Order: sequence, then C-alpha cells, then structure tokens
Amino acid sequence: MRRACLYLPDGTLFASFARNPELACPRSRATAVHWTVIIGNAPVMSQGRDVGIVVVERDLAELQERIIVTALIAGGMLLVAGTVAAWLAHRLTRRVSTPITKLAMAAGNIGHEGQDRQPLLEIAAPPDEVGQLVDAFRAMVGRLLESNETLRNEIEERRKVETEREALLERERHTSRLKDEFLAAVSHELRTPLNAILGWVQMLGATELDAETTAKAIASIGRNARAQTRVIEDLVDVSRIVTGKLHLRMEPVDLRGVVDGALEVIRPVAVAKRITVDVQVPDEICLVNGDQDRLRQVIWNLLSNAVKFTPAEGRVSVALRSVGGLYEIAVADTGLGIKPEFLPYVFDRFRQGDGSMTREHGGLGLGLSIVKELTEVHGGTVAVTSEGEGQGATFFVLLGAMDSVTVAS
Repeated sequence: MRRACLYLPDGTLFASFARNPELACPRSRATAVHWTVIIGNAPVMSQGRDVGIVVVERDLAELQERIIVTALIAGGMLLVAGTVAAWLAHRLTRRVSTPITKLAMAAGNIGHEGQDRQPLLEIAAPPDEVGQLVDAFRAMVGRLLESNETLRNEIEERRKVETEREALLERERHTSRLKDEFLAAVSHELRTPLNAILGWVQMLGATELDAETTAKAIASIGRNARAQTRVIEDLVDVSRIVTGKLHLRMEPVDLRGVVDGALEVIRPVAVAKRITVDVQVPDEICLVNGDQDRLRQVIWNLLSNAVKFTPAEGRVSVALRSVGGLYEIAVADTGLGIKPEFLPYVFDRFRQGDGSMTREHGGLGLGLSIVKELTEVHGGTVAVTSEGEGQGATFFVLLGAMDSVTVAS
C-alpha cells in the first residue's frame, strides 16, 4: 500500500499515512486515476452517520511487471502453440491432401499416351482411409486399362480382318477380271484361226480355184490349224499341271539337241520377219535328267515369245553354258521389253502386259507360266531381266547337270 488518507465529509484531509514522503495525501480528495495505481475508498460511519471517507491507494508497478512477464510467457506459449499447430496442420495436409491431389492429377492423365499406369504407381498413401481410396482407385484404373487393352486388341484384330477381307475382295475382283480377259482371249484365239479355216473351206467347196490359190488355201488352213492346236495344247498342259496329272518321261537329255530342235521350229518364223537368230552352244555334251519333249517345249516357248515380240530386222540370241554345276540357257531379244511394274507377274497364268483385245500380239498368256511350271518340275529355276519398254528382255533357265556317276550308271 502506497498511502492511506482519511477525509472529513466536506473533503478536508483529517489524517494520512504515506510510505514515501513524496506520496503525501492531497489536501482534498483526489479524483484522478492512473493505470499503475489502484485506489479504493469506503465511508466511515458512526452511529449511523457519515463522519468521513477513508481512501487507500496501492501501487500496481510490481503487479504490472508480473502481468508483463505473464503476458510474454503467454505470448511465447501462444507462438509455440501456433507454430506446432501450423506444423501439425502442414503434416496433416501432406498426409491427407497430397495423395488426393496426386490421385486427381493421375486421373487427369489417364488416357494420355504413356501416362496410363505410371502416375498411379508413384502415389504413396498412408494405411488409412486415404490409402484405401488410392488402392481402390488404382484397382479401378487397372481394370479400366485391361478393358481398354482388350478393346484395343479387338479393334486391331477387326482392322486386320477388315484389311484381309479387303485384300481378299481385291484378289477376287482381280481374279474375276483375269478370268474375263482370259475367256475373251480364248474365244478370240480359237475363233480367229477357225474363221480363216472356214473361209478357205467354203471357197474350196464353192468354186474351182487355180493351183496357186488352192496351195495358198491349204497352207493357210494348215497354219491356222496349227495355231489352234497350240492354243488347245497350252490349255491342256495348264490343266494337267494344275491337277498334278502331268507325266514326265525322265531320261538323260543332251540340252544341245533340245536347243537345236526348238530352233528348227522357230527359224522359219524368224526368217519371215527378217530376225537374226544367234546361237551359242558348247562342243561338249550337256546332260540333264529330264523329259526331252517338255524341255524342248520350254525352249520353244521362250524362242517363240522372243520372235513374236521382236520387230523386223531385230535380233534374238540363245546361249547354252555351264555355270557352277548347272546348265544355263539364256534367251535374249531386242524386242518390246517389259515394264518394270509387270516384271513380278511375267510368269503368272493368264497375265499379259496388254490384256485388252486390241493388243497387237495374240496369245493366252500361258506360254511363260508353262515355262515356269515345266522348269520347276525338272528341279530348275527360271528368271527374267529387262531394262524396260523398248529395251528387250532376257530369260534364264537353270537346270541341274547330271554328274559323271549318274551318267555312267
């Protein structure tokens, strides 16, 4: 207590107590109040009458220091508590919201190329409700990806089936077109010589022709009959090859005789077109195991094609040589040549560089396919090269040579 003052009812100081002389009681009752001091007063009563007022004043400086210390302590504790609360809130946020945020980002990435499964595998979730949510979502995405993969495979399979179906339809359309062209060519090739034969037969039967005209008629009938026979024989050969009914009489055959036999047949036609035929055959015997007539047919077909597609004053050559245990027969011409895009199909049945009925050269497109089939049944191979249209073509037939032991036996 700093001081105590007793005042009469009229406010005059009656008695006082002061801890410090500087703190003497004022003569009249003070009314000012300072925040560092607390003042209390009470009336003094005597026999029911108010005889004065006692005023007691207490210094709050010590209490103020306590309040400040307490406030500082409370502030520090509040700061520590706030920091701890913020840290806990941050940890809780990371523990709860981070997996959910990553889960949302992963969900947004699903469906993007290369982002289907990897984001979900990187999400680490606690073993609580959030972890259960991530696990459930991961399982759902796994099922979704499996379904998508299955659907993608089905689509790819259907696309392949559709592509194969389109290719099959295209092959069928192509085959149908080749069939129509072939039937038209057969009709033309059979009807043309037949018309010539019938025309000459009617003239011979209707009128008396002179010897020269009669000889010309007989020659034309024979020529057209042979042409028709070749067409029919080609058709029969193809039928036998396709059905596997082609029979060969295998024996040692000298290829030099085969080449000479084919040249005897083709030379008159070449002479008529003023085509030079060059021949190169070795002096030594060239034996192969084969059917002589069928091998002659192979060489004749190649020579016939060469002469047919070589213009007048052109050149056709045939060469027989030994190549590393094989015999190679090369037939070259200076004729029309072969288009590069048609080279892979030269040996296909019923295929011709010009399949229209207005083409300059006749034929069914069977000759070269027969060459290929007959060569292969003899264990050989056939190939063709051409620099393009107008550059001629060269056909190569390779046949296995008979060894000395086989020839001796």
